[in-house]
Amino acid sequence: MKIRSILGVAIVSLILFPASAIAQIGGPHVECDNSREAVERDAASLRETIQEALITLLTGPEEVAGSNWEIRRRLKKLMSTIEIEYVGPGTVEPIPPADELPNRPAHPVDPPPRQFVTDWVGINPSSCNQFRMAMPAETSRIIGSLAERSGFGEASSVFDQIGSAFTPWDYLPPENEQFGNPQTGPYFSHCIDTRVRHATLDFPKSAVTNFSADASSSSCSGTLIGPRHVVTAAHCVYGGGDNWYQFWVIPGRDGPIWPFGSTHMGVSPGFQWYWVPAENVPTPSGYGGGLFDIALLILPERLGDSAGWMAVNAASENTLTASFHKNLGYPAVFSGQPIGYHPSAQVGGLYGDLNQCNMGAFRNYDPNGWARTVGHSCDNSSGHSGGPLYYWAFDPNLQTSTATVSAVISGHAGFPNEFDCANNPRPYDATRITQEYLNQLLWFISWKP
Repeated sequence: MKIRSILGVAIVSLILFPASAIAQIGGPHVECDNSREAVERDAASLRETIQEALITLLTGPEEVAGSNWEIRRRLKKLMSTIEIEYVGPGTVEPIPPADELPNRPAHPVDPPPRQFVTDWVGINPSSCNQFRMAMPAETSRIIGSLAERSGFGEASSVFDQIGSAFTPWDYLPPENEQFGNPQTGPYFSHCIDTRVRHATLDFPKSAVTNFSADASSSSCSGTLIGPRHVVTAAHCVYGGGDNWYQFWVIPGRDGPIWPFGSTHMGVSPGFQWYWVPAENVPTPSGYGGGLFDIALLILPERLGDSAGWMAVNAASENTLTASFHKNLGYPAVFSGQPIGYHPSAQVGGLYGDLNQCNMGAFRNYDPNGWARTVGHSCDNSSGHSGGPLYYWAFDPNLQTSTATVSAVISGHAGFPNEFDCANNPRPYDATRITQEYLNQLLWFISWKP
């Protein structure tokens, strides 16, 4: 691995609370440090983290029989294919309210097949230094395979109390996934908003995170998929150009109650990064169509130790359309808004559709034939961005069914003045976890596990 430029040119496009804590308003802002010393510290930290992660993967359960010489040889070969380049200072500002996030266009025209998404741009939100990480598709595939063999991407089994009653490919959810009577009104898919508010103490609700600029409002959602790793939408962390967002990450938020603590990105001390596909930089043109609208956060604290984390998987189109999928998220709350806003949503409350999500309308295929975008019918509104579409998949290692993220909420196809219920069976877009995305997510989860 090499640092291609320590003085490169710039690219162009939360504090821990104890369990059951009450939210505190406000918080300090990021103090950027773009000095040469800070850039070199960040570069050295990345080098060290990447080497540690690769050693962990190469000496994992399937590789432990290899000789030290063989491990060193493979480590050197993999590291030689990974490039880290400093691309300049960024800005980290408080995340805007959900209604001020970038406009998402209607379904974009499918682009021609692209190269694999193996180049990512990241920022250390505590220093505001931006880096680009690139690797060949083959390296990404090898690392993803090693990480999967080592158990990365699995759910936190300690929080999975479902037992082994479910057989492989049994898509029915456990009993605690059955919800109450639907609410009615001319709001969402089929003219009925069937979202209900959920308590957050039970897994997997506890693993869904809320992003808040000031520890009071609500802007976006995400999902813990590792002890300190959150998958979300790119537009929830990156605004284009050199502009990134600062926010509190609050797993299992229940209004003013934060039962699993929090972290303040850019302010809480410790190793922390945001990463988005480089195709978003500097102009995130794919937002809303689900194209490249995915991000991975590495938190400075292990919030997943108390909140738990979901599994993550690249599911086939047949699995996505046949599975009992759910969506959870933190809708923004505005008064007097038009169609698209829940009539009684509470700030910081976790909501999910009573009904399962009808998934389909696959598009934006990668070179291997994986659709990067999927449509769905679960009721959403601003603030759900970054939240999970998940189903219960059998994990042969854990011998039980686990909550598994298969896609990330991105946006919608553009609403007219009156929502056309009859002709919008899947009005919302999500970024699907393809095999190429899964390889990269598993790679990041192996960092500081």
